[in-house]
Amino acid sequence: DKEKVKEQQMKPPLSDVEVLASDGSQWAYKKREECLYMDKPEYQDIPLKDQWLFSLKLEKKEGKCKDIFGMKSLSDVLKEEPLLGCINIELTEQMVQWFEHRQPFILARLSFERPKSRDEDTNRLKKLNIKCVESLKVKYWIKDTEVNEREESAFLDSKQVVLYIDSNIIVSEPYNEAREFVSNLAKNIEYWLGTPHREAFRIIL
Repeated sequence: DKEKVKEQQMKPPLSDVEVLASDGSQWAYKKREECLYMDKPEYQDIPLKDQWLFSLKLEKKEGKCKDIFGMKSLSDVLKEEPLLGCINIELTEQMVQWFEHRQPFILARLSFERPKSRDEDTNRLKKLNIKCVESLKVKYWIKDTEVNEREESAFLDSKQVVLYIDSNIIVSEPYNEAREFVSNLAKNIEYWLGTPHREAFRIIL
């Protein structure tokens, strides 16, 4: 049957192989449809209830899991719902101005490695909107099941291009001395620009 042959040819080569996975408390071999692979480093800190994750770290080759095993990524199914407190308008305005003054230094650091991306990096940084909120929690869902809810210091809404920051981690000026704030900002700039320079951004900020 031609259809069966075609279907077999389109199947990922190792789709029938069980893979070693962990649910956070134990290890087991699971079918690929029973587990997910971790495709984004920012998800590593999220405790997920009863969810099996593929154990192999592929660094920048996470997409191979889909090609080889036919396995879904965590970002394919994980939904995030920010629970935001009131926006601190005064602090937000100060923070936006402060961040704008530091963008040229971030772009200068990036231009050493990818000068051709200068315009794209500039536009992405300009689009990133910072908002300081009085409280910040995030709910995490897989399908219709809530897998976690926790307080966060910062949350990057990639669709709305907004970085929400809990104003409680911003003590007072100079802002670069608020270590938790600077670390969270550097981490999210790294995610937003897709470049592994978190430590360099932290020093610049």
